[in-house]
Amino acid sequence: MRHGAVQVLFNIVIETLQRIREVSLNPSSSSLHRHCAKANLRACEAKNQTRRHSADLRHSSVASRLYNYCYHRNSNQ
Repeated sequence: MRHGAVQVLFNIVIETLQRIREVSLNPSSSSLHRHCAKANLRACEAKNQTRRHSADLRHSSVASRLYNYCYHRNSNQ
């Protein structure tokens, strides 16, 4: 379960980075906000699955920071 949750978080990070790149080429703040909200929900679900594993919690905090970056970037536009 631990490795599966890390893979989920890794996929969230990759998807979000790809979406940020797409949005930077074709801005649509509402689209970015929707994607970030979905990514944050999946990160929270994965974080709950890995609550007992401190190494995995560090990985989930990366996804949370990425969401925060995404959200603040969206708010400032």
